[in-house]
Amino acid sequence: MNGNGSVWQTTAGLTGATCTYADFWVNHVLVLQTGAKCAGAGTELEAQWTGASFPAGTLLCNTWPGISGEPCETIGS
Repeated sequence: MNGNGSVWQTTAGLTGATCTYADFWVNHVLVLQTGAKCAGAGTELEAQWTGASFPAGTLLCNTWPGISGEPCETIGS
């Protein structure tokens, strides 16, 4: 995840064929959801939010429904 103030990017590696989408969370609130992406095992899905800007201390997290994990990053000063 890159929460550098201009592009917030997330990726997910697939272990089996699936359809999913990226959820972008700001301070535990869902603020953006991408369209569905479908792919086979061994594929890496990618989604990004451009033009994003957040103040220091903001907690940014991503989820991909059906894929385990929730990477998070707190924006520094």
